[in-house]
Amino acid sequence: MLNHSLFHVLTTLLLAASPSICLAQLTVADIFSDHMVLQQGQTVPVWGTGVAGQNIHVQFGNQTHVAAIGKDGKWLIELHPLKASAQPQQLSIQSETQITFKDVLVGEVWLASGQSNMGFTMKASAKNHDATQTILDAADYPLIRYRAVKTKENDNRQIRIGDGNPWTICTTQTAANYSAVAFLFARRLHSELNVPIGIIESAWGGHPIEPFIPVEAFKSHPVLIKEFELGRRKDIDGIRQMVGGVGARNNSWLPGTIFNSRIAPVAPYAIKGAIWYQAESNCGTGEDPRFYSEKMKALVRGWRQAWNLGSLPVYYVQLPQYPAQGWVIMRDEQRRAMREPHTGMAVTIDLALDQIHPANKIDVANRLVRWPLCFEYGKPLEVCGPMFQRIHIDGQHVTVEFDYVNKGLATGQKKDLKPTRLTPSQTVHGFEVTDASGHWYKAQAQIEGKTVLCSSDQVQHPVAVRYGWAPVIPQDEPWNLYNKAGLPASPFISDSQLIIYEPEIISP
Repeated sequence: MLNHSLFHVLTTLLLAASPSICLAQLTVADIFSDHMVLQQGQTVPVWGTGVAGQNIHVQFGNQTHVAAIGKDGKWLIELHPLKASAQPQQLSIQSETQITFKDVLVGEVWLASGQSNMGFTMKASAKNHDATQTILDAADYPLIRYRAVKTKENDNRQIRIGDGNPWTICTTQTAANYSAVAFLFARRLHSELNVPIGIIESAWGGHPIEPFIPVEAFKSHPVLIKEFELGRRKDIDGIRQMVGGVGARNNSWLPGTIFNSRIAPVAPYAIKGAIWYQAESNCGTGEDPRFYSEKMKALVRGWRQAWNLGSLPVYYVQLPQYPAQGWVIMRDEQRRAMREPHTGMAVTIDLALDQIHPANKIDVANRLVRWPLCFEYGKPLEVCGPMFQRIHIDGQHVTVEFDYVNKGLATGQKKDLKPTRLTPSQTVHGFEVTDASGHWYKAQAQIEGKTVLCSSDQVQHPVAVRYGWAPVIPQDEPWNLYNKAGLPASPFISDSQLIIYEPEIISP
């Protein structure tokens, strides 16, 4: 007779050698754990693996669902839409064995992704920002839950996350390691909606947008098609040299590789929407920011396909000021990505100076959260500052029209965390005009109702206008266009064909 130790060794080897035996064990997707939040108001998929042909029972609250496990050993059951509840409940899954998750709440769930500014923690922010430290010191929010997804990139789409991370309850200790933007976003939602909030965070610092996009979405534009082909061949040098290319360093910079490991295993976990803070690694030294708007659209469409939610809202942060020319072009690329329906952008141009990781994430989160509060939850808020719409040329004068002006345009000044101070002046700094020569000249710009009237004595026949087209705000005449809600205008150029990409001056 085999002794117990030898039996254990042989059993372990047999399980490792036999995928069918491994698959026979009841599993649930590892985005599920104790303390999670389930999305209210939607069907809620619950899925995993088990013994083919056996029944699977899923019970939550007053719902019980039964289905047969497929021939491939996979199962998926959808709970009917749930009502928000702060009352802890159990989610039970039973087949030949039973798995039970405890302390499960129902509320609003958001995916938070991007690079280091999304990953930038409350602890890191608090080191240089007293107001953040004050918030962190009082960050005991038992109805805010957080699940960090931290796995290595993968060439193939993964079913399981495999990082072993659980959902955590927000306390002053756990919140220290939460994304500052994601936590502050969740805190504001919780305050406004009074329901549990769940955040799934999948940020990875120092990475461009491409690896977060599913490979299927690289068919929407010639630049993306070329990058996908180069990525499939792992031609890092080719990606660096192509139009719209980035300084790819390794596999984790290649198309789809982070999506495969950090996004795909989460879908189709029910979420309300996604927030995104990224672009720095698409406009640094040797990185071509052009066509980022197409990449952003591919990201949004790819994620919507992964969740089978055609109108999944995606709200994102525009890059602030920083002394790198590539960021100037990038901000306009990000602005134009808003043409994709059900997206919105938080403008941060007036919040930071010479910092690649601005410590003030409070204002960033408060501007970002305006979008869902208005469009997903019906709060009467202005969502952003003036966004360029069109120009009208009349002789030497150019009239600039904007979206998101509501009660009108104003000049203003933002300092620290204080509300924007609107000023009585109607003179706007930061506008330039050009004629067919392509030379840009400072414009005299005045607010006239809900428009800005621009002209220059040096430009007799203007063809285009731009605003805030420099790496950082000049100190002598700071850009000062806001709407009357105190939200800043996005930098823009009226004709993207006039953008000049000069790689040699991308970084200082």
